[in-house]
Amino acid sequence: MNCRHTTVSGLAYVCNHLYDGLTDSIPRHIYTSTDSEGDTNAYCVVCEAYRLDNGGEWPDDAAMFLRVKVICGDCYERLVKLSSNIG
Repeated sequence: MNCRHTTVSGLAYVCNHLYDGLTDSIPRHIYTSTDSEGDTNAYCVVCEAYRLDNGGEWPDDAAMFLRVKVICGDCYERLVKLSSNIG
């Protein structure tokens, strides 16, 4: 897990841009989906533009672009709350 918490209240897979929000506190729009195992996948507007530029699908090299981080549910909720500050 990439966040500093040792207790897990659920997991979320987030792009590196969203992950940066845990330290820089810059609000970012969040796009979310749930995978087949029920885990949250979240990415920002930059990553959404990348997906759309590739025909609305994630290309094979998407992992290199997204640089996905695994965080706990509490950290994910912090990101959601931070994104609610976008006017």
